[in-house]
Amino acid sequence: MSSITAKEKAKLASYLIKQAPPGQFTEVLSNVRTLLNDDNLFCTECLPVLQEHNELMFTPCKVVKTDGDSLITSHGRCDSKYIDNRNKLKFAVDHIKQECTSSEKFELNPTTRCYHDPIDLEISNYVKERHKNGTCAVYVTGEEPNIQIVICIERHAYNRANFWSGALLGDYRIDVEKLTLKGTITTKIHYYEDANVQLHSRKMLEESLKPFSEKKDLAAEICRIIRVEEDKYQGALDTDITHINDVTFKALRRAMPVMRTLVDWDKIFAYGIAQELTK
Repeated sequence: MSSITAKEKAKLASYLIKQAPPGQFTEVLSNVRTLLNDDNLFCTECLPVLQEHNELMFTPCKVVKTDGDSLITSHGRCDSKYIDNRNKLKFAVDHIKQECTSSEKFELNPTTRCYHDPIDLEISNYVKERHKNGTCAVYVTGEEPNIQIVICIERHAYNRANFWSGALLGDYRIDVEKLTLKGTITTKIHYYEDANVQLHSRKMLEESLKPFSEKKDLAAEICRIIRVEEDKYQGALDTDITHINDVTFKALRRAMPVMRTLVDWDKIFAYGIAQELTK
C-alpha cells in the first residue's frame, strides 16, 4: 500500500470496516489495523466509521449487568452518548471494543414516557417470543399531537463451528398524528467455509395504524403489524434462498463436457507431450 496516499489508505480501510460481516467486526478491525500499519491514521480517519458501523448494525452493548443489552443506534444518540429509555440511562461507548465505558441517569418527560412504556413492553415480549438472542429499543420524541416513535430490533446468530453468521435488523418509525408506520427489515448473512458468500436483503414497508384510545392499544397495533410484516419477509426470504441454492448456484457450477465425464487433465497433458514427441 506504499504507492497510495494516506487518505486513500484510510478510505480503503474504512470500506473494509463497513463491510464487516455480522459477528466478525473484531477480526476485520484487527486485520485492517495490521494492513494500515499506522495507528495515528487509523484513529483520525477510521474511528468515525466504527461509530457508523456500530449504529447501522444496532450493536448490542452491555450497560446494566442484571438486565439485557442496550442498543447502539443513531436514533438513540444524544451528543456523544446513547440513550437507553428502558433502564433510564445515557451511556458512553468505546466503539473499538463495542463496550460501555460510563453511564448516567436519563429520564424521558411524562408525555413521551407514557408512550414509551407500553410499546416497549409489547415489543420486548414479542422479541423474547420470536427472536432468540434478540434485543430491542424504543425511542420517543416530540409533543402531542406530533409524537414520533422509533423501534429498533436486533437479532443475531453466530456459529463459528459451522462457519456462518447472520443478523436481522428491524427499523420501524411511527408518526402518531398521521397514524402511519414506515419500516425497513434488513438481513445480513455470511457463509465462509468452502467459499466466501454474503447475502444482504432488505424490505421497505409502509402501513396505516388503526385509531386508538389507549396507549396500550397503539402498542398492540404496532406489534401486530411488525409481526405480520416480519412473517411475510421471512417467507419471501426462505423462497429466495431456496431459489438461489437450486437455480443460481447451480448455474455457477462448472458444466461437464459433452461425454458427461470428468476431464482427466493429467492425461490430456500427457497426450500433448506424446504428440509433440512423435512429430
